[in-house]
Amino acid sequence: MKGTNHIKRFSVLIIFVRVVESVMVENNSKTVTKGINTLTLALIVVIAILAALGIIFTPQSGTFLPAIEDIVDTLLGVATSILYLLGGMLVFFGAVLVTIRFIQTKLKDAS
Repeated sequence: MKGTNHIKRFSVLIIFVRVVESVMVENNSKTVTKGINTLTLALIVVIAILAALGIIFTPQSGTFLPAIEDIVDTLLGVATSILYLLGGMLVFFGAVLVTIRFIQTKLKDAS
């Protein structure tokens, strides 16, 4: 039963790719040609391959997901810390600029 479920999903994906390919029409100012752009085709193929790999590896996801989850949690924590540091530096830089501008205007007014 598991194999037929994968086959049904993959056949739906193939039908979807063929429908998208047949619907894609490039409009040129003088002619209307039916075809598909190579970049679009490459993206559809990559999505189809990734979907097929997802279908294949879904039953075995329990074995490698905990390791990936730990890596993602660590990377998100590091990215959050970096964003906090960048935001703090931006606020500090703005405060320094405002202070310098304030001192400059006070020195001009004093003289």
